[in-house]
Amino acid sequence: MCRSPMRRSALAPAPARGPAAGRAAAEAAREPWPASPRTLKRPLSLLLALSLALPFATLGAGAAAPLAAPRGAPEPANAQARAVAALAHARVIALAPAPPATLVLAPPKTIAGIGGSAGGQPTTLAGGAKDLASAMTDLHAKVVGQEIHIELAADVLFAFDMADIRPDAAATLAKAAVIVRAHSGGHIRVEGHTDNKGTHAYNVALSQRRAQAVVTWLREREGLRGAAFQVQGFAETRPVAPNTKPGGADNPAGRQQNRRVEIVVSP
Repeated sequence: MCRSPMRRSALAPAPARGPAAGRAAAEAAREPWPASPRTLKRPLSLLLALSLALPFATLGAGAAAPLAAPRGAPEPANAQARAVAALAHARVIALAPAPPATLVLAPPKTIAGIGGSAGGQPTTLAGGAKDLASAMTDLHAKVVGQEIHIELAADVLFAFDMADIRPDAAATLAKAAVIVRAHSGGHIRVEGHTDNKGTHAYNVALSQRRAQAVVTWLREREGLRGAAFQVQGFAETRPVAPNTKPGGADNPAGRQQNRRVEIVVSP
């Protein structure tokens, strides 16, 4: 069945062909998006418009001014287009800076039970480099290579010809304990020495007992039970001063220096 040309033109105009069709499509693309009620009723478009517009409307809790397009700019046709256009003119409200962080330092370390005093009442010295340096100075400790040498006068530690530590020697041994404790992971040699008075066998036994008495004090009074002590008595074989003067006369000052207990701390 054939339709007449008149009936066809009454129903719809004939589509344009060739260059005319391209111009018509371009003009249609440039036409603005009409804000029809049907468009705004679409749930997806309305949700998108609200999600874009609400952050800028509430930013700053009343501190921000209403957003407005520059003068002379055309007003978008619908709510969605206005929200998109506002992005270019949005202003960011600076947040208040956070308060500076507070650094809390731990209290200074204290080493308890370092010293001992007469009557068995322990004293306490603060631990740290200051106390270690003070102990090294007070005891005239010497650093020889990788070792620390501490010389304790026997006349300060013991009564004459005795191996029992005198009560007033506690302060001296407390300072020695500070040095030993700072290097307690190493090896600690405690060596006893005498002058040349008496027999060699007697002096060996006396020097050994005196060295052992120092170790016992450091372990029981100063809490250095875990330190690796090595005890040895050398008697008169390692003098640090002459026992006699050049003419052969007795030298009491030299013999006094030789009566000593040495503590040698090594890695």
